Amino acid sequence: MDDLFVTDHSDHSPDIIEPASGHMVDNALLVAQDASGNRHGAPLVMKDISEGRQDSSSSSFSQYATDIQYRRRRSRRPSQALDYRRIILRNISKAVQCYRSTHLSTGMSVPLLWSILEGDPSHSAFLRRYTLIVFYMKMSRLDDAGIKKELAKVGNVSFSIKDKSYIRKMRKKQEEGKAWSDLCDLRSDWGQDKYTLLSAVPEDTREAPIEEIAEGVRSENSVLFQSLNDARSLCAALLGDTLPNCLLIDNYSYKDSRLTTHDIKLSFQAFLSLHPSQPVKIPRC
Repeated sequence: MDDLFVTDHSDHSPDIIEPASGHMVDNALLVAQDASGNRHGAPLVMKDISEGRQDSSSSSFSQYATDIQYRRRRSRRPSQALDYRRIILRNISKAVQCYRSTHLSTGMSVPLLWSILEGDPSHSAFLRRYTLIVFYMKMSRLDDAGIKKELAKVGNVSFSIKDKSYIRKMRKKQEEGKAWSDLCDLRSDWGQDKYTLLSAVPEDTREAPIEEIAEGVRSENSVLFQSLNDARSLCAALLGDTLPNCLLIDNYSYKDSRLTTHDIKLSFQAFLSLHPSQPVKIPRC
């Protein structure tokens, strides 16, 4: 990408960040293409089906719940130690990088979503969590026979439809998706914007820390709530396939290590802007 950002390195001048020109293509998430060959597919915004959601899956879906919940409790970390603004910017900036080169689609089939989840870890934790939610929603409508039928359509030998352990593995992944969906439902009143909550969890956290962020998400005076509220428009554009081509968030990953907590606080809303028109001045501390 040409002219990623313009910075004044003078010792007496503040850093100046200008919007990027062009698309971010570095470290692209290579997503498997659907059978139609359409890489873009339908927009990521999807109808919230939580009210009409009925888990028609077999008992294999729930038998792992205890183990998942136990591991989730072990991985919890104190919320007061987290810098939510920086976490949100890191998650969203990486998701935008992935978006620049490939678009996920809610129209993807169960086998295709599974192949994405089973591949190399996504460059974007935010998009991986969202993919898990989409996978959960689709899997919750299928019993084991339905899953075998879906996999049989693919005609790929990598899908062992006769191996029950393979389906159990998919059910475990479904349980992960349900946990992330439950986390987003903490702000179900936000509609599709509820998926913004996925950006508030550190990248290395593999399981949804629902209890840890529940209080902050529900308190409108908390830093977490206010930060997520600021990020809603950008996340909606990202998942809704309407992200503008030139944004300050494209530059964030290149500036992250140089930004202090105070810098982040001052520039947070600017990095999340969908309509940047002026360079952002970040005072030196």
